[in-house]
Amino acid sequence: YQKLLPSTNELTFTLNGDEYTHLPENGYNQIDVDAESFEEENSLTIRSDGSFRMQNLQILSERIDG
Repeated sequence: YQKLLPSTNELTFTLNGDEYTHLPENGYNQIDVDAESFEEENSLTIRSDGSFRMQNLQILSERIDG
């Protein structure tokens, strides 16, 4: 993640209708979401009022047995 202009704007992530907000910093950021938010097919939207660039966006899903 890299802010392109000085900004304190949050990012809003919407995953299948569940909304998460995050105030990112330049560099690596991690956002954890509830397992219940994931479905077999998923839709992710990322919004912000500021200008930003994302590189190497990774979405990891780990199955926790138990």
